[in-house]
Amino acid sequence: MSLHALGIIVGGLIPAVCFTGSSLLNRLVVQTGISVGMILFFTGIGIVIISLPFLLMGPAAAFSARGAWLSMLIGMSWGLGVAGVTYAILKYKAALSVIVPIYNFNTLLVVLLSLVLFAEWQDVHVPRLIIGALLMVIGGTLVAMA
Repeated sequence: MSLHALGIIVGGLIPAVCFTGSSLLNRLVVQTGISVGMILFFTGIGIVIISLPFLLMGPAAAFSARGAWLSMLIGMSWGLGVAGVTYAILKYKAALSVIVPIYNFNTLLVVLLSLVLFAEWQDVHVPRLIIGALLMVIGGTLVAMA
């Protein structure tokens, strides 16, 4: 199997399954009566548990202050997003089937920003990418109106 195919499986398909589970579990946990803060706290414990094998597999000296700071920003950004989804389900009774396609507009933003910020336009077929992104916008709009 090619490195490209492995990258798509490991970085695309497996995370898609994991994020699906995360969203469905978020909907279930809200029904238990636990607070948003406690959900985030225990989610953080889950992340720590998942990080342990990766810490053991990698080189011990693979640390940088800049990397640590950026990693914390990832966690804060992700945590704030999860808090928003959880709060919307809990407080406003938002339908998961409606809000997931809307918050997945992040995909479109990441695609566009990655093309510019990381010069990925040099490595991808931009017209296909733009057509796919436009189809996502149309789909997300239809779902939001459902």
